[in-house]
Amino acid sequence: MNFWLYKVYGTIAKSIKIMTEQQKHLQQGLEQQQQVIAEVNNLNNQLNVKRELATKLQGVIEYLEQTGVKLLTPEEIEVETEKKQEVTKESPKAE
Repeated sequence: MNFWLYKVYGTIAKSIKIMTEQQKHLQQGLEQQQQVIAEVNNLNNQLNVKRELATKLQGVIEYLEQTGVKLLTPEEIEVETEKKQEVTKESPKAE
């Protein structure tokens, strides 16, 4: 009976100690999957933060537009630049 127990325990011990190549691949696959899931969760969090920021910025833009703030057109910018250049030319220079 001792021989039989030794054989059974020896086989179990070998099975526990030695992980097959397929089991190693399975373990690596599971670890990689967990890593990818963590990365996806991180990216989702970043996406939510950016989405919230975009929404807040949209609110600021709408508020400013409703209060009458407008951007100058390229033509208006050119006219303003010319006016500033004329004022600069007309102002007396300190000598």
